[in-house]
Amino acid sequence: MAGKKKFERKVFKDLIRDAIYEAIINEELKPGDRIVEMEWAERFSASQAPVREAIRDLEARGIVASIPFKGSFVREMTEQQIEDVHEVRAGLETVALNQAMDKATEEQIRDLHHHLEEMFEAAKDGDEKFFMESDIKFHETIVDMADTTDLKKLWNMCNIRFWTEVCTKHSDKELQALAEFHVPVYEALVNKDSEHAYKTMREHFHNVSQYK
Repeated sequence: MAGKKKFERKVFKDLIRDAIYEAIINEELKPGDRIVEMEWAERFSASQAPVREAIRDLEARGIVASIPFKGSFVREMTEQQIEDVHEVRAGLETVALNQAMDKATEEQIRDLHHHLEEMFEAAKDGDEKFFMESDIKFHETIVDMADTTDLKKLWNMCNIRFWTEVCTKHSDKELQALAEFHVPVYEALVNKDSEHAYKTMREHFHNVSQYK
């Protein structure tokens, strides 16, 4: 029985965490807003325990900030934060890109091109959700090509999905332009242009991080 309760609480925690996350991404909860535990517990007909666990998960991802005796709040997403995250990603993905130039299989390169085409397709249709999924898959494919476990772990620690969604939703660029920014990265890989890999990757993240 105790095991079942623990499982149910974990399921509630995951559901609540995902719901709060979506509320933040969709701006139902805005930067600086307090996350009221009781309200979320009532929304899911749950106790406050899984809500606290959900908030701790989001805090660990850097999405929520908890202030002693005041509560938990949606973090402000500044341009500097975005630039810092993208600087780290540029470094990691440059390493991945350079290693992928020697390790990538033809199938992986086709997959990468497929994700690139998906971005342009999503941009044409105005499908922001599909665009973000394809964007994440594009970058993840490059990291997977490097075939380095530690690199993938570090990359995952950058909370890729959250920052991709934040930047896409708040970018001052159209989806078409955001898709085009991925082309030089793909070309650098196909042409095995290791000399300009870092410059290409830094320019890519600089372009996509332009914030409204």
